[in-house]
Amino acid sequence: MLLGVSLYVFVGLLIALIQIFRNDCGVFVVVFTGIDGILLVVMFWPLLLIASIWPDAKKEVVLPERNAAPECEFSGKSAIVHSALHPSGKIDLEGSILDARADGQFIEKGTTVTIVRQELGAFVVR
Repeated sequence: MLLGVSLYVFVGLLIALIQIFRNDCGVFVVVFTGIDGILLVVMFWPLLLIASIWPDAKKEVVLPERNAAPECEFSGKSAIVHSALHPSGKIDLEGSILDARADGQFIEKGTTVTIVRQELGAFVVR
């Protein structure tokens, strides 16, 4: 953008100077070209300064993978199925009864399972 504005102002002033030396124009063209260039610089220069100074202006945003789930503090811990998971039910984790969902297959009551991750308030187990 800075290059475009600078090029526009430079070409405008160059045309004005050529016309002055050839005596093809009056004062109006020179004044108009100068005012036009000044207005462009005044309009766009603050935006260019802000973009170059602002720390987040050039920072690239990295989005997480769509199916990536954040690790929870209970990942890898073992629990016992309190009520059959068909596919959702309850597990007993260190004496607490919690909501859970089976990751794939149905799991019967009393089976020892491993917590994989936490999604939507329920643990996903295998």
